Amino acid sequence: SPLLKQFEEVHMRVTVRCQHLYMTPLSGVKPVWDPEHQHYALPHHHLPLAINAIEAKLGSFVSTDAALHFIVYVPSVDQTPLRIHTPQQEPLPSNSFVVPRWGGVMIHNPPNRSEVGPDEDGVTRFPLDEHAIMTTILTQLHTLLPIPVLKARPGVSIAAPTSPELSQWQLDALTRARVTQYYDTTTTTLQSLHELVGEISNMVVSDEVGGWVWQSVEEWVACGEATQEGRLLEASRYCTTAHANAQAAFFHPSMLALLYFPDNQKYAIYVPLFLPVSIPVLLSFKMLFSLAKSYLKKPKRD
Repeated sequence: SPLLKQFEEVHMRVTVRCQHLYMTPLSGVKPVWDPEHQHYALPHHHLPLAINAIEAKLGSFVSTDAALHFIVYVPSVDQTPLRIHTPQQEPLPSNSFVVPRWGGVMIHNPPNRSEVGPDEDGVTRFPLDEHAIMTTILTQLHTLLPIPVLKARPGVSIAAPTSPELSQWQLDALTRARVTQYYDTTTTTLQSLHELVGEISNMVVSDEVGGWVWQSVEEWVACGEATQEGRLLEASRYCTTAHANAQAAFFHPSMLALLYFPDNQKYAIYVPLFLPVSIPVLLSFKMLFSLAKSYLKKPKRD
């Protein structure tokens, strides 16, 4: 898509995965019928419970990169139409909400049974409103990244965007925010790695890990220089590489093995093992010492 191509231009690698879940109710959340608005209401204080129910059924992907989830929930027939209510007990126009650093959820109600009848096999099928869904997802994406937007002021009207692509000033602001975040994260990761190596005396840093650290430091320095000189795209490339190398070095299996097996844990394992064995040995030495002492005190015969 044009938006993903823009992300690639600023060295943001985005991977999109899709998952379909059928017959998935909101466990622990029971919408209530609102006779005033003639729909089922999902109160705002039930939204965290809805997230827990949805997240428990999502597939897990092993990755050290951050992930955003965008959920389009189609309620069952017996809970349709379903609307999210605000604290003022009014239906939310967008019928969606955002969870910071996690993603967003949109409730998409199917049409009435009278509008869409079942097929020959008895299954009712209906098309999703792709325009409404993608508009909501893009709005949530702008909030989560974050991408700055112009705010309306008294006497000033803002025209709605005609394309999902970002304007140049939005792309520059996103790039600056990303460079700042990756630069700070790389600094913290390298400092933590330095402290880890200093605390664990028997840690052996392999050549592979050492190479990643040196590359990360070089790219980190180059990122700082490019930022000071205003070379934003180059700074984004440098900080992306520095962040990836720092994360690869810190989470290398050889480093994690020693991280979770420090010296105090060795003492906790070996002391209970050798202490029962050493007690009989010490008692034997004590007995031998007593025998030798008594033998030396024994008077000699002529």
